[in-house]
Amino acid sequence: MRSLLNGSLVIVCTLALAACQSGTQKGGAMETMYDSASYAIGMNSGAGLKELIEKDSVAIDLELLLEGLRASVEGTETRFSDSVSQMLLATFQMEMNRVAGERTAREGSENMEKGNAFLAENRGKEGVQVTESGLQYKVLEAGSGESPDQDDIVSVEYKGTLIDGTEFDASQPGNPVTFPVNGVIPGWTEALQMMKPGAHWQLFIPSELAYGPNGSPGRIAPNSVLIFDVKLISVEKN
Repeated sequence: MRSLLNGSLVIVCTLALAACQSGTQKGGAMETMYDSASYAIGMNSGAGLKELIEKDSVAIDLELLLEGLRASVEGTETRFSDSVSQMLLATFQMEMNRVAGERTAREGSENMEKGNAFLAENRGKEGVQVTESGLQYKVLEAGSGESPDQDDIVSVEYKGTLIDGTEFDASQPGNPVTFPVNGVIPGWTEALQMMKPGAHWQLFIPSELAYGPNGSPGRIAPNSVLIFDVKLISVEKN
């Protein structure tokens, strides 16, 4: 409870400070915490709408949006009944799903083409080895000892990037991540069973051994080839 109260106090103080520093804005002065919070809510909602408009080319009429918002908040007569409003929103959601599906398919096709070209070139580079599944890897340090089985627990340090160099995930320096070998993407599961404690490998993982046509929303686009720098710190045998 104490942490929750402290968090609430931080929010209140932050909003109060924003109110003191804001001055007069379009729409009126922000004199109270609620004034500032109102503006912040608008900013947050607007950012989501902006992404929707830019990403999916959705034609949002801000004046009509604000009219509907004001009527609902103030309890005045609305243009639609609740049932019609829900039907319209359901239809809109279906359209958004269709647009998102088309975008995913388009991105997936483009990423598949780029990924295949990257892997075709990469497999010819010095030190790169290719398994039967299509996994590519390069041994930077061999390590020693017994390799883990799929039911074992491993501790690793890693960094993951896309083929354009964008980093999407990484362990904290000096703080290995622990997980079961069979609890990760197929490319990792295969590679870990070939590595030995102390090994340092670079992995080039085809999309079908990673997140495939669905990707990982918010981080990894559909059909993305992934590159991992992996250090196998320790193995706990089961």
